[in-house]
Amino acid sequence: PILDTHIHLFTQSHLPILAWMADTNLLYRAHTPSEYASCVPSSLAPSHRGFIFVETDCRYTDPDVPATASSSDLNEAWKYVLNEYEFVYNISKTPCSEEIPVRGIVPWAPVHLGPEMLEKYLQKLNSIGGVIVDPVTGKIDKMKSVLKGFRYLLQDKPSGAMLKEKFIAGLKWVASKGLIFEIGIDIRSGGIWQMEEFVALLEKLGDNAPTLVISMSFPLARLSPPNGSLLHPDHLCKPDFHIPPLKLSKHPTYQAFSTLLPKIASHPTTVIKLSGAFSELPPLSTLQGTTPSNPLLQSLQTSPSEILDRIYPWASIVFKLFTPRRLIWGSDWPICNIGYFENHQDASKEVPMPGGGAWSAWVGLMEMLLEKLVED
Repeated sequence: PILDTHIHLFTQSHLPILAWMADTNLLYRAHTPSEYASCVPSSLAPSHRGFIFVETDCRYTDPDVPATASSSDLNEAWKYVLNEYEFVYNISKTPCSEEIPVRGIVPWAPVHLGPEMLEKYLQKLNSIGGVIVDPVTGKIDKMKSVLKGFRYLLQDKPSGAMLKEKFIAGLKWVASKGLIFEIGIDIRSGGIWQMEEFVALLEKLGDNAPTLVISMSFPLARLSPPNGSLLHPDHLCKPDFHIPPLKLSKHPTYQAFSTLLPKIASHPTTVIKLSGAFSELPPLSTLQGTTPSNPLLQSLQTSPSEILDRIYPWASIVFKLFTPRRLIWGSDWPICNIGYFENHQDASKEVPMPGGGAWSAWVGLMEMLLEKLVED
């Protein structure tokens, strides 16, 4: 069975409120559940069980004085992120037969503002729907709720942001609710210091960590402490696939990654997510007169082996430290189309834009990667 744990959806009206979006972006148009479903090959459709929607970095503001902000002030500050949650929640209530069902939502949350503001934010999500609280424990019932956790991107924040007292208290609050938390950090564009600070954060959280998911645009880690909450590092901290494989072992970024990852793995609540890497890969050489035997890879212009050469050294460390029990998979659709259509798609293959080629190719590459990891 396939559960895609990382996709994004947005309508045409959402485009102006996405913090990263520009009208020159390849993805500057609506991306709907129907289009996502069309990306899944018919051979895999029967085994696809659904997807988890992850927030898409909508614009928001922080109240000038959060402690005294009125409800209407908060509605204004958070109107775009609340609108996004309502948009996906409504989809989850009325799935079409030809679409793939929503199995969960991971919206943005003001974790940096601490527990008091998180309580107010949760109340606003609850007024929309999809939040079921266990009357005995006071935790969110993740089996019955469409709300599964929260994400707050740190990759564009200054050093020290994740070590502030309110942020740490916010994460402990997330843990107390039994929810997961996805942290977006980026060691390629942001620097290895983000991973170093995440290790320091884990030490400060101790047994009070939620499930933490770390972003690494290819893997993503997630924490699940004894109290049932998890931390997910999104996309496995976005490793630097631009480093040539032959130079990797002596490169300071890879050496630091190899040193820091065991420290993250030593926290039993961490989990890694393998998510779409095309947006993080450099342009690679093209296939020379050969066609991949795997039908999922036949739209690739780049050699699958060359892509795996870039990914494997990072993935092998993850696989050994976390084992399959602590790995999850996500496509990062439609972001996975960035890079793929620019550098990896064979233009002679009739794959609808921005359709199934990238999604299918990522599934096929993961099959190859996991086979090699198991063999080794």
